[in-house]
Amino acid sequence: MRPLAIIPARIGSRGIPNKNWTPLAGMMPVERAVHIARGAGCRVLLTTDHPHPTIEGDLTHITTLHGDLTPMITIVKDALAVTSEDCILLVQPTQLLRTTGHLIGALRLLTTEPRPDSVVSLVEVPVRYHPLYQISTRMQQDMPPRRIFRRCLGNLVDFPARRQDL
Repeated sequence: MRPLAIIPARIGSRGIPNKNWTPLAGMMPVERAVHIARGAGCRVLLTTDHPHPTIEGDLTHITTLHGDLTPMITIVKDALAVTSEDCILLVQPTQLLRTTGHLIGALRLLTTEPRPDSVVSLVEVPVRYHPLYQISTRMQQDMPPRRIFRRCLGNLVDFPARRQDL
């Protein structure tokens, strides 16, 4: 079984325009994701709206027109429609500190009995780094971030899951 790495790399971004395709420390984030996936022994499926992706080597490229409001699950489902792999890794270019070892570890978990349905990596982020906390600090108010969010965007029960929605 050779796993498939799906790498979603849009051109647009609300936060940093063209972030997946702009060199950082000598390598574009999308290049780094491809390099890490290949290092873990994965086939690579690049899903992008970039008209001329400049990634070298063996990879499958599908053009997508997903916008920044499209849930990741939609992108993955579209990618799955063109493949029949049973082991898939979602390798997002914006995770710059990920290593080949991280993917190999995930693959090991996915292939060890009893086999789980999925593996997700998480990193705890202290509340002081959450964007809503930063907004409340910048506004120099004693109001908690949740209340600022409600005041700015309506009476919502919870924080949005995506940074872009803030």
